[in-house]
Amino acid sequence: MIRKVSLSLFAFGLFVQCAIIALVPINKYGALLWGKTVILKIAPVDPYSLLSGYYATLSYEISRSKIPSPSQKEGLPVYVIIEEDLDGVWHSISVKDTAPDNLASNQLVLKGKWHWSSIVFGIEEFFIPEQLRQKINKKLRTQTKEARAEVKVDNKGNAALVALH
Repeated sequence: MIRKVSLSLFAFGLFVQCAIIALVPINKYGALLWGKTVILKIAPVDPYSLLSGYYATLSYEISRSKIPSPSQKEGLPVYVIIEEDLDGVWHSISVKDTAPDNLASNQLVLKGKWHWSSIVFGIEEFFIPEQLRQKINKKLRTQTKEARAEVKVDNKGNAALVALH
């Protein structure tokens, strides 16, 4: 009897741990599945991580917004309202400290956090397979002004990086 209870508790504990691990990336998966696709301007950097391999660190144009926010304190949430231009690229038009209630049909909101004097959205790193590293890096370096990121954004402002262009 005690053995059955112990086994049941062990199985339950294992289930809870697996559920927690599965829920960690849920915002990214939700954005990928149900989010709207937007194209953002980027400026890539090329670091190497010993544990992860090669990845591109991306600096988004909207991360360096010239639009002031009432409280620019490290780690505080911030909401950047973006709008699509005629060239198909989305640009920031407003920065808020709270989630906006009413957005125009041609606007979306991206949720981020203040980090130093810029905003991070959790989509700043793009891992590059070893066999494609040189090709992607060359393209990003030679076409810096045209470098774009395809991002999916859900209705809560969560974003997921889909591809680089």
